[in-house]
Amino acid sequence: MRIMWIEDELASEKGEFFKPVINKFDIEIAHSVSEADEIIKNKLRNYDYIIIDINLTSTLVTQPDQRPDWVNNFIVSQINSKEKENNKIDTTSAQGETSNCNPLLDPELVTNFYKQAGLALFMRLIAKGFPKDRIVFLTGNAKDELEQYNRECKSHFIEPPRGFYKDDEGKNEFYKWLSDTFINTKSIVKRTKTKTTYPEYDKYCYLALRRGIMNVVTYLIEKEEAKAKKEWNSNHFDKEIFLNNLKYIVSDHYIPSAANSKHAYLAICDAIVKPFERFEWKDFFSKDRSYTKDEDKVKNKHLVYPAYFLRNWISHGVIRKSGTVLDAHDSAFIFLIVIQEIFEVFILDPVYDFNKEFSDLLSFVVDKNDVENRIGQLENDYKEDNDPLWQINRKGFGRITSDDYRIYVYASFLFPLRLLHKKGEYQQEYRDSIQKQGLNGYFVPYFYKFEMGDNERVMSQIALSRLEKIKR
Repeated sequence: MRIMWIEDELASEKGEFFKPVINKFDIEIAHSVSEADEIIKNKLRNYDYIIIDINLTSTLVTQPDQRPDWVNNFIVSQINSKEKENNKIDTTSAQGETSNCNPLLDPELVTNFYKQAGLALFMRLIAKGFPKDRIVFLTGNAKDELEQYNRECKSHFIEPPRGFYKDDEGKNEFYKWLSDTFINTKSIVKRTKTKTTYPEYDKYCYLALRRGIMNVVTYLIEKEEAKAKKEWNSNHFDKEIFLNNLKYIVSDHYIPSAANSKHAYLAICDAIVKPFERFEWKDFFSKDRSYTKDEDKVKNKHLVYPAYFLRNWISHGVIRKSGTVLDAHDSAFIFLIVIQEIFEVFILDPVYDFNKEFSDLLSFVVDKNDVENRIGQLENDYKEDNDPLWQINRKGFGRITSDDYRIYVYASFLFPLRLLHKKGEYQQEYRDSIQKQGLNGYFVPYFYKFEMGDNERVMSQIALSRLEKIKR
């Protein structure tokens, strides 16, 4: 998560108040009203939570022309109407050029505003559409002042945000909030065997996915050397359109409700796999259901198959009709393989700053030494005489079953990792065994080999862990 803390004490308290999460999340500081205003106007989408100090007098600006216009308007608004009518104070000159009693130069009025500037910033955040439940006050103001503000908010039918005081009791409450909102939830998200109704779970998962996508997309846009692979550029792939579309679809700060989350994740996945429209089934299999000999046509099949299938199933309503519900973990996995396929960037690599969010969403319980065995066991779910990938392809045609199609998405990633090595020899004992069962036929074993690098093995662990959880 990325947290913006609006604090004017030169961040001297950052280590003290954010100790529980200081190394776990990005905590950036806006040191003044003007700096916070610039972020709110131009960079608000870059943040997931806002924490505000109410009293920002340490960065008070005396000159009106160096303050945002809305600040000057707030200062002028402190003048009561009777004084205006009697012309005791001149409010006509924004720069104070014609009057010595211009309210914009009045030390008392200016100080009064900055004492409660955090409250004004809160209202600006609300006006910008930032969710109130992700804004928190952390203040040294007297408790009666904040309580008075809370009463005023309620009198105008505005639910005040959560607030913590900079005393020992308030610090302990703030620590608990940090723990419940970030630390505990993060650990629960990573425990893939745990089924939980933890109140922050769904919120955390969506925000982690949103932040992860935003960070990766921003990196790919800003890095000129981050180019699409040659085979993608040669097929009219537009990097800028693809990435900006993803950025736009997750730019909204609002978290979808439980009822709408399935539509939100479906829309996100649809945008991620859209480029895979360029593939057709004949690119993978020939008419006789054997693998195509043109290996250059489709490389990295373990990355292409899942995105290809999911693109088809979303477009033709298979996901919806089957009742399959995609979640943040599934969306993160699809994003992982698509970015690796198109840009050759493995987003779980620790060298990237944006690996944190995806590491939470893409945790695994399967041991790396058990990957090959698990994939071999997966063959038992596809006992027809056709190749498993051919069977998975057929799931998108004809009668749509009530299966959870996520199973086939992950399976289509795993099966291409084993390559046909050789066909075994005919053996009489297998023939005799089959005849004893009253069957007329014979058995020929097929031998597969695995070719996995470290990245493929980690991704296999994730895919197998997700399969295990979905089936359970």
